[in-house]
Amino acid sequence: MFFSGCITNDNEETVAPTTTVPPNVDTTLILASELQARLVEYQEKYTKESEQVQAMLDELQAMIQESSPEYEAINVAYGRYQTAMLQYVRMSLRPYYKAKILLEHTTQTKGGQLKIRKDTLPFSPGKQYCYENVSLMGESFNVIFPFQIGQIIDEGLAGQDVREELIDAFERLENTAEKYLDAEIGYVYYYLSEVLVRQSLYSDILIRDCNPNCI
Repeated sequence: MFFSGCITNDNEETVAPTTTVPPNVDTTLILASELQARLVEYQEKYTKESEQVQAMLDELQAMIQESSPEYEAINVAYGRYQTAMLQYVRMSLRPYYKAKILLEHTTQTKGGQLKIRKDTLPFSPGKQYCYENVSLMGESFNVIFPFQIGQIIDEGLAGQDVREELIDAFERLENTAEKYLDAEIGYVYYYLSEVLVRQSLYSDILIRDCNPNCI
């Protein structure tokens, strides 16, 4: 996460316009063809991994519904789900929405560059997200995933009957995960809105602008 405040229409920070590019800013252009190609690649990966993660969760829920759950198999499947979920957020969801949002808030020039649509700044997906919102969602998600469920599975491996407890934990995981992923998407909107507002003060054309992370 990169910023600690929320963007709101009622209380926006203002920065004096300047035409001087700040030091240490990467001014390499992001071309429309490059970003469009990235979006196609990311969308395919995002869709595929989204379906895979949900299928893995569905499989786990089916396994714990058995009258005598096999906790060893559940433990293995849950480990795979953990790895897939984290990879999905970092390597699919964030990159896909990043490319999608950048294209939504830029227009292609005749030279193939991307001009920032200043009339759309700042923007949000209809909700307000900030560091605190996503942190809260992340903490709630991580209490259940992986620690709480991991502990319950360990009790099952030790011979305890934890079927009902595990069913309840997975139901809460699914509900919490949905809200967490929604917050992650919202945070990408929030972050890129901040970046493009800043860029628009010294560059009409989209650049990489590593400050501190390249877009």
